[in-house]
Amino acid sequence: MFMHPILTFNRRDTRLEQRRWENEKLFNVALIICSIALFVGYASTGTYGKSFEPINGTNNYRLKIYTGGTAFNAVATEHLMEETEEYKALHDYKSYKIISSSYEVFPSGFEYVVQFEK
Repeated sequence: MFMHPILTFNRRDTRLEQRRWENEKLFNVALIICSIALFVGYASTGTYGKSFEPINGTNNYRLKIYTGGTAFNAVATEHLMEETEEYKALHDYKSYKIISSSYEVFPSGFEYVVQFEK
């Protein structure tokens, strides 16, 4: 059966365009999924070598937990709990209580005041 070259070209061109469109669609979906995973999965906290600083000779101490990404109050508080447990064990404190917390925009992080009791 004879097919005209122009019709054959158009059919092939349509298939290529359809594949190209499907590949673009897959790429866009993959890009969106990767972007969401990076945004949701990226949460960092740190003290950058700093430790609890005493406040006026009381049992109250101040510590700043720096945050990045999606690390907000809950993640910073979790990091604070780890630091306080470590500090409590090192200095023979029996318990601790978080007195206050405040958020600082730059550099982003939370400043906590913790009271330790022997």
